[in-house]
Amino acid sequence: MIRISEWIEETEADAIRSRTGSSHPLFLDIETTGLSPRYHQIYLVGAALLEEDRLYFRQWMTQNPDEELPMLEEAEEFCRQATTLVHFNGSTFDLPFLEKRMHREPGTSLFTTLSGLDLYRKLSSCRELLRLPDGKQKTWEAFMGMSREDRYSGGELIKVYEAYVKEPEAAAEKDLLTHNREDVLALPSLLPLLAYPAFVSGDFLVTGILSRETDPARTQLGMTLQMDQRIPFPTAFTAGAEKEWQFFLRDDLLRLTLPLYTGELRYFFPDYQNYYYLPAEDMAVHKSVASYVDKAFRKKATARTAYLRKTGTFLRIPEELANGSLRIFRAASGEASWILPEETLLEDISFWNRCLRALLHLL
Repeated sequence: MIRISEWIEETEADAIRSRTGSSHPLFLDIETTGLSPRYHQIYLVGAALLEEDRLYFRQWMTQNPDEELPMLEEAEEFCRQATTLVHFNGSTFDLPFLEKRMHREPGTSLFTTLSGLDLYRKLSSCRELLRLPDGKQKTWEAFMGMSREDRYSGGELIKVYEAYVKEPEAAAEKDLLTHNREDVLALPSLLPLLAYPAFVSGDFLVTGILSRETDPARTQLGMTLQMDQRIPFPTAFTAGAEKEWQFFLRDDLLRLTLPLYTGELRYFFPDYQNYYYLPAEDMAVHKSVASYVDKAFRKKATARTAYLRKTGTFLRIPEELANGSLRIFRAASGEASWILPEETLLEDISFWNRCLRALLHLL
């Protein structure tokens, strides 16, 4: 059995603890000879434990199947010092594989009883938002601008390991250990990505309005908002559709662009039964007023005709906000929601908090 121990002295210990919510998080990854724990074995385990301001890293590797169980038991003992287990897709692969190879009942090993943070599952909710081609760990690393010495995938290393068992060579050993080491030690660097699922889930607060601009064509309103959330955005990104709502996030700032429309829209009265429609004026009036209008010039209003027309510059809002106290204008009944943005509304931080959370449901 090969065992390598080392530690990284310079690490953002407080940031790691804050992002994991754990005093002693441990980062874990395994390498196997295949995908089935029934027919394949674990040949390498890598683990990095945060202690004080240092990240202690260890690897265990076997050279024959008889060494597998003692190796896993030793790795489990090392993990007893941890308060949270951080992994990438370990809930689906690593942890069940470990239990099966250790001959444990599901949910009884230390690896599964420890509090867990699966970065793969956490980040999956915002992969499409960030326009990533897949959810692989190396894809997230590339998004963060991280580089690797490792040139293999886990599957490609199976043949390297099989050859190494038959004839141990330093180059093959280095390839095997490097891949696992970089998988494990990349995990703390991926923690800032948790800012994105937190944002998507609405775990943020708008604390200030820094600027507001309308483009020359008066087709868009741009808002720059100060954000307060536990983890700042690690890298800038843009989301949304052209000519619709768009987000641009960087650090703790959010630039939000919303559609404007200049022209005529209609306000539809919700209690249309209490209105009459006047075809000549193309408008609806309340029954109390319509009683003075000749019956030949009025009709009972319907949901489609109980409206007033208004000309101005309107702001498009999510439909979720249309059920509140805002006066909603539409081109026709049931179509998109617009409001006349009054100065007091645009300076209302609570409105932007509600608006952002509603917009996130549309992404």
